[in-house]
Amino acid sequence: MEKHLTSLLIVFFGISLVLTPVEISAQARKTPPELSIYGGSGISFAVLSYPDSKSSSFGGHFCGGLGITAFFNPQWGFHTGVSVGMSSLKIDVDKIINLTSIGKNDENTSELPGYEEGFNRELHTTLSEYHERHRTLFLNIPVMLQFQTKPKYHFNWRKGQRSAFYAMTGLHFLLLLDNKYDMGIKNINNMAYYPEIDNWAGTQSFKGLGTFDGNSKNGSFGIGALAMFAFETGVKWRIGEKTYLYTGTYFDCGLHDPVKKYRTSHDAYITPESVENITLLALSNRINAMAVGIKLRLAFVLQQKIETCSR
Repeated sequence: MEKHLTSLLIVFFGISLVLTPVEISAQARKTPPELSIYGGSGISFAVLSYPDSKSSSFGGHFCGGLGITAFFNPQWGFHTGVSVGMSSLKIDVDKIINLTSIGKNDENTSELPGYEEGFNRELHTTLSEYHERHRTLFLNIPVMLQFQTKPKYHFNWRKGQRSAFYAMTGLHFLLLLDNKYDMGIKNINNMAYYPEIDNWAGTQSFKGLGTFDGNSKNGSFGIGALAMFAFETGVKWRIGEKTYLYTGTYFDCGLHDPVKKYRTSHDAYITPESVENITLLALSNRINAMAVGIKLRLAFVLQQKIETCSR
């Protein structure tokens, strides 16, 4: 946890360094900064890669928080803030087939028949009807560059331009606070093939071969931090003298696998104990986390008087 807090402090320090010249520039150019409150909801999904196939998982996604945008000029600005979000994932896979090649001189393989004879083996593991559910709470710090079509201000705001196009891109730094999961699998089948003698073995249950009833479990763990590429675009509406409403869509894509360190090697499924106690998240080679949805942002201009600005 201390490591995550240190990373978070570094991020905040970096933001403050960036914001200082931005605010000075904004003041110098008479472009007012904006304080905003926002919320968004949509779908979180992930693409999972398995030894023999790929699959997708879907769930809900929600976030809400506070932000500030300091402008370089009337069209370009820097946006950051902090928000709290929740996401869920639902993973269902009918069948996963994994092939593990085991050489005659490999260590820690004596549980499989044929070890004494010194044969090469291929362990075919089939996992049927696997499911997994995740519910995650996270803290999000956006660091984004914002572009908007050039607005036209007026002392009487109703005479000015009422709407503009905007787009934002950058990074989201997620500190994953809590993750609760439950998982289950119907059954697991192990068969060993010996190519040198063209023979199959699949009934020696005491050696980890055969069909075994699956198991289920639940718990929680902290995944840590996740960096995501973020993109948002939509329309900026002027609804008051110093008030704007942003309506847009967002897309976030994870830049790294958040659960890599929790994954075990497929080669571990070679004993009765390992087959009957499957490890959470050990089945996928990689997970790419993503989210897409709709976001609303209510922004307030941090200036008492809006000065006239021509196009």
